[in-house]
Amino acid sequence: MSSTTLISLAILKVTVDHGNDYLDHLQPFITQVLADHKKASITPSFVCGSIRSEFGLEIPQPTVALVLGRMAKRLPLQKAHGVFRIAGDIPDPGLVSKQARSRRHIDAVLEGLLDFSRTTAKPLAEHEAAVTALCSFLNKFSIPCLRSYLRDTAIPKPKRHTDADIVLVADYVQHLRRTSPERFESFLIMLQGHMLANALTRPDLSTAQAHYKSVAFYFDTPLLVQLLGAEGAAKQEAASDVVKLLTRLRGRTAAFTHSLDELRTVLEGAADHVNSSDGRGEIVLEARRRKTTRSDLLLLSHLAEEQLTEAGIEVVTTPPYIDKFQIDEGAFEQVLDDGLSYWNPRAKEYDIRSVRSIFTIRGDRPAPYLERARAVLVTNNVAFAKAAWKYGRKYESFRDVSSVITDFSLANMAWLKVPMGAVGVPTTQLLAFSYAAVQPSRRLLDRYMDEIDKLEERGEFPERSLQLLRSSPTVYDELTRLTLGDDSVLTGNTWAFR
Repeated sequence: MSSTTLISLAILKVTVDHGNDYLDHLQPFITQVLADHKKASITPSFVCGSIRSEFGLEIPQPTVALVLGRMAKRLPLQKAHGVFRIAGDIPDPGLVSKQARSRRHIDAVLEGLLDFSRTTAKPLAEHEAAVTALCSFLNKFSIPCLRSYLRDTAIPKPKRHTDADIVLVADYVQHLRRTSPERFESFLIMLQGHMLANALTRPDLSTAQAHYKSVAFYFDTPLLVQLLGAEGAAKQEAASDVVKLLTRLRGRTAAFTHSLDELRTVLEGAADHVNSSDGRGEIVLEARRRKTTRSDLLLLSHLAEEQLTEAGIEVVTTPPYIDKFQIDEGAFEQVLDDGLSYWNPRAKEYDIRSVRSIFTIRGDRPAPYLERARAVLVTNNVAFAKAAWKYGRKYESFRDVSSVITDFSLANMAWLKVPMGAVGVPTTQLLAFSYAAVQPSRRLLDRYMDEIDKLEERGEFPERSLQLLRSSPTVYDELTRLTLGDDSVLTGNTWAFR
């Protein structure tokens, strides 16, 4: 994989600033293909292959065919039997010079990533490895679970990458935010270009309504936790921006009463463990960073409904069971078990109840696109969204739009409707994802605690030092950065805190 894909994303961002609609952003790339090859006849398949090889973007044929049809109205193109015949001169759009300008910005980001990686447990060996890491990271910003026959993202998926790539780039993003505003802006340009490229994989988005006035968006419990700020300011700001953007687009933002019950249970469970050495989870870690007490979390639980209302979330009674629209909960549970691992069995019960509720509200009315879906559950769990999509494919009203979509999918699609009126959304989404990616996983924390227990058994550290290693927020902040999420780094001879 080369940096051509990243350069193309930067070029796409420029067209966003010019205020064109989704499909117009692709026209310069197609025009460049037509001008360069000077073939008498062109097929959508040929154009797709040329865009893939010359610009590093994977655009579906239906999108290219639709844009070629548009372009035929102003360029000397004639269509017959699915083939476009060139009947005159095609102007050169000058993408070569734009590529050269964009390359300077992208190369600076890549070189910075290479240098930054040398401060971690797994430095990148070469420029190509940095490209792979960046593309792997950007691939996480996709819009799955809409129209299964189309791609989630226009970026080719790297053949080889590791979870460490994601953690590394996430930490690099935060580093740029603190130390290099210019390079951070270059990185943000790539993300915005990618968010636009996501739309190019779905030509039906260009004909969708410019509002969500007929849709209710029900927020999943983890997102409600974020809206209350229990997992940090970055996530709270990103979730709040999505609520504000949906409100601007006249969508209804809500939560089921059973999700409120789960929210309170989660907060109370975190309160019980905030002062315990075996406390895990992002709420506990964030509470320790901010010196939030057990009483603070219990008060937050008590005031949860009031604070959600202030944040723009309406708490709605969970709909009753209706036999006609009842899902096969056993079958859906099996799909969930195949794709997810639940630490708490009750969480799975709540997820099933949420999906059942969306089925009940939507009924048997068709949902050809999101704007007509009536109801959808919004989650930050990609695996949960994909499981719901897999289950819903056998039901007509859920084939095109899943009962569950991710918060980034929603933010991406909503931002595309009003990019100039929601300029902060890409930034908050990027920072929230990056913040989450560098938090130590439960597996890493368990391994870390095991190593501390071994140190205690050998008597190599004072009790006070061991206590700090177990509970200090500073140590947790460094843990993922130094290991890049790889728990195998924490061995008796090599772990970072010896």
